[in-house]
Amino acid sequence: MYNDEDMRKKEKLKWVEDRIKALEEIEIKLTKMKTLTEYVKNNELSKEEITKLNEEIDKLSKEISTLDKDSKIFWLDNQ
Repeated sequence: MYNDEDMRKKEKLKWVEDRIKALEEIEIKLTKMKTLTEYVKNNELSKEEITKLNEEIDKLSKEISTLDKDSKIFWLDNQ
């Protein structure tokens, strides 16, 4: 049978595992943002193409913010 401290440790471990997964997803999205930014920088694109790519970068940025915020909740709530 688990005591409260054991349960607390299991909760923290689960949070760390979830946070690591979120950080891995964030890293993938940041890499994609970098790739898109370099593509824009290194190619002559129309305004429409640039706008479309900027929208994609903005979308990725919002997704990163959400992932970061959501994956910190347990930690922030339990300080």
